[in-house]
Amino acid sequence: MADLDRFETVAQEMLEAARPLARRYFRTRVEVERKADHSPVTIADKAIEEAMTEVLKARLPEHGCFGEEHGKTGL
Repeated sequence: MADLDRFETVAQEMLEAARPLARRYFRTRVEVERKADHSPVTIADKAIEEAMTEVLKARLPEHGCFGEEHGKTGL
């Protein structure tokens, strides 16, 4: 159960890292790029994923991340 509590805490910290970025870009005009698979991505998507990944790397360095925008890190 201790691991689940730890993971929950880290998940909350990841959300806290993402929140100000989501607010910054909410209802603003941002350029939409197209990825290789033609799906859309914005600067907000990239920044939020990066912020969340940084928290994960700092708090659970033994874990990797497979992000939608920045790919695999630490796997």
